[in-house]
Amino acid sequence: MSRPRIVYILGSLAANDLGDEIVTILGRLSRSDFEPAVIALGGREELMSRITEMKVRCYPLGLAGPIGAFRAIGKTRKLLSTLAPEVVHGYGSWGGAVA
Repeated sequence: MSRPRIVYILGSLAANDLGDEIVTILGRLSRSDFEPAVIALGGREELMSRITEMKVRCYPLGLAGPIGAFRAIGKTRKLLSTLAPEVVHGYGSWGGAVA
């Protein structure tokens, strides 16, 4: 039986309240029970290395601003169809808009 896939969608990988919260959540998830992944719309920033050290796949899209937010919708949909997660959790205004 495969592990349930959980995808977290963030506005960016910057260390802030939401980013630090995701790192805490990922640290508590058992890798034998779940297969977590993170999609970051804003791109590569300071939390990327911490997340990948926890053996979590990270997909930084490198998109920002109004045009980036518009482009993020299609790119995130494509990633979600590829990953086929059981649970998608969007954080912040970008994550909520895309999810």
